[in-house]
Amino acid sequence: MDNGFRYYTLQVDTPYSLSLNADQVLEEVARVHEFAKQTVPPYASEDAYSGQWGTWGNLVQYQAFHVAYHTGQAYSVRHLMGHETEDN
Repeated sequence: MDNGFRYYTLQVDTPYSLSLNADQVLEEVARVHEFAKQTVPPYASEDAYSGQWGTWGNLVQYQAFHVAYHTGQAYSVRHLMGHETEDN
């Protein structure tokens, strides 16, 4: 596996990047999403999940929270470092 896909402390010296514009990123996200839908069996939110979350619905809810949490951290750090986003 390319170290650019690993945990931060392992990939910081060898980051992975692609030169994609916004349309290409959206196309790639849609491609990966479609592949995942065809690969992973559909689960109802109340179906049992063997991990700590108990149900698939709880797992997905936590994943959404987790991504939002870290996105907020990234924007907070940018703000603390004096960066102003285009929409400020």
